[in-house]
Amino acid sequence: MTVPDSTFEDPGQARPLQLLERSATATAPHVQLSSPRSGALVVTVSGQFDASSGPSLEEVLVSRLTSDVEVLVVDLDEVDELDLPGLQMLTSAYMTMSAEFREIAFRVVVASEALMDELRAAGLDVVLDCRPNLDAALEPPALESPGRAR
Repeated sequence: MTVPDSTFEDPGQARPLQLLERSATATAPHVQLSSPRSGALVVTVSGQFDASSGPSLEEVLVSRLTSDVEVLVVDLDEVDELDLPGLQMLTSAYMTMSAEFREIAFRVVVASEALMDELRAAGLDVVLDCRPNLDAALEPPALESPGRAR
């Protein structure tokens, strides 16, 4: 049995939208969109992050992109667990962004050393532009090579 227990909060919406469904025993993931500065879109993920929970991260990201977005940040600072399907979903989102939205910088906030170790083990630390905090991830994308780890 699944129960809708996580929400997708869109700052432009009056009410949260249902995004993911999880089993009643799983840690509920929570995804929230924000725009802390002009030209930046931040997707904050908390709880357990995996692909079996619902629509892919890339579907969510692509559906929310507008022409004024120059930096897209996936903030994993509050993620409790990132399993293989979650890593695959993150990789797929990066690949879609790199292929279809090359002008948008795609960055990932990874503050936890344990989470960074998981990305290193998967080889994603050299593919994704990982930043230690949100402030670093929100830096303007001036003359940098896209997709490289910092």
